[in-house]
Amino acid sequence: MKAILIAIVMILPYTVFCQIKGDDYKIYSRYLTELQHEKKEKVTYVIRDSTCYSDESNISDFLKGFRGFLKGEKGSEGVFLGFNYFRDTLKKDTLWLPLIEQLTQKLNREGVENKFSKKLRVSILNSQDYSAYFGERNYIDQGWTLFQKDHPGRSYLTEFSKIMSDGKRAVFYFSTSFGSLGGSGCLVLFYKDGVDWEFVGTIPLWLS
Repeated sequence: MKAILIAIVMILPYTVFCQIKGDDYKIYSRYLTELQHEKKEKVTYVIRDSTCYSDESNISDFLKGFRGFLKGEKGSEGVFLGFNYFRDTLKKDTLWLPLIEQLTQKLNREGVENKFSKKLRVSILNSQDYSAYFGERNYIDQGWTLFQKDHPGRSYLTEFSKIMSDGKRAVFYFSTSFGSLGGSGCLVLFYKDGVDWEFVGTIPLWLS
């Protein structure tokens, strides 16, 4: 009995820590809705229930470039790829920077459930099914053929990182893919205006 209690005490903090807060689902849903409006067509978001994003170099490069911009280094403006409003936003409010830096250490996300807005078309893809599509035995194009067969129409493989927030600002990594050479990854920024989270915009990191 004592051993069981010890096991429960050890597992409980991990379980609580991995649970996604209701506010996170609201932020994720709000961004997916924004993306839906941008695409001007109904799409299905096939969201991985766990994300393992091991390459944080794109985010680190962005931070390095932006710090160079703040110091006035020549050529550093290119980090924004034409999105000058972020340059001005981040320059006026540098409290975004520690959140983005924290994100590079906590990109992975587990325990995603379908608690997104009912107005969205969402399905959850578990790790076993993901491996069936894109595991070592399948070539990438073969995997996408299988994926598109099971998820016909306009379906996007979607991944989220954890959300880093200080209660007023929130930032997370987001990516979508719809083929071996079709996808993008970005940082998504939200700001809390009173009681509601408002979408600020995205900072592109990669495109294929």
